[in-house]
Amino acid sequence: MATVLEAGAIIVRVSAALPEVLLVTAKGGPATWIFPKGHVEPGESLEAAAIREASEEAGVRGRIVGPAGSQSFRLGADTIEVHYFVLVTRDAGVPEPGRSLAWYPFEQALQRLAFDDARTLLRDVQPRLQSLPGYFSPEGRIDRK
Repeated sequence: MATVLEAGAIIVRVSAALPEVLLVTAKGGPATWIFPKGHVEPGESLEAAAIREASEEAGVRGRIVGPAGSQSFRLGADTIEVHYFVLVTRDAGVPEPGRSLAWYPFEQALQRLAFDDARTLLRDVQPRLQSLPGYFSPEGRIDRK
């Protein structure tokens, strides 16, 4: 039994009238919507791995604005430990082969996510996003002041 370290990104697009969250389909499940995530390579930081996974799985570049939390689950004999970061982007994204991607408003993203742990992470992140200076107004719209 081993612990496998992974990193992922909750990607938020800042160019829309309302903030949108990017979801991708899982490789093995075209109806399973998740956040981009994957293994941390040797010598790679968690943040760098999250940025790389966002690029590889969703074709977006962006900047990390903070941690989003972590989750762990069992896969066979291993424990998978995933550390998520909030990444903001203006890119539209291009899915890697074998995946789909879609942008959703927060409430719709919550409905589409396949796992309760992911919904909890997204709910926990929303208030922190609204506190970013010049990013969200109290109504959840982008504040262009």
